[in-house]
Amino acid sequence: MLGSENEKFETTDAGASMCEKTDTNRLFVGSLIMIKGCPCKLTEVFRANTGKHGSSKVIIKGRDILTAKEYECTYRAGDMVYAPIVVSQEFKVLNIDGDVLELLTPEGEVKSYVNLPEDEHLRDVTNKIREIFETGKKECLVTVLKTLGKEQVIEVREGNDQ
Repeated sequence: MLGSENEKFETTDAGASMCEKTDTNRLFVGSLIMIKGCPCKLTEVFRANTGKHGSSKVIIKGRDILTAKEYECTYRAGDMVYAPIVVSQEFKVLNIDGDVLELLTPEGEVKSYVNLPEDEHLRDVTNKIREIFETGKKECLVTVLKTLGKEQVIEVREGNDQ
């Protein structure tokens, strides 16, 4: 018996669509790659020439785009590494309910599951969001970064007069 009418299959996601592969020879300062499981923006890329220990090496340093932690890693030249797929989008803040933002998408829909940034390196962004919104003279526009199933507000600016 190969199958049964009573069998149910749940769909799962292996996360493959959240990253793509890239060659270490194509990395440069500003590239986005995964270092130790974290999405990082490269701050340094150094290439060491071939020596007595085999192929040339690519030594990289990067800063986590979500937590601002610094990471360092060494690869062989030509290795394939994962690069996170990152989407950045700007939204208008409609309301602040505790620590949750109510945002207006460009399509006119309301999005209400993005939190105010809690990390210390984004404390200024949180304070500026509250300041612009509470003043109420101008629109409060936030930039949300989406990667690896997480969304985080990373920037804020004033928009047009209200």
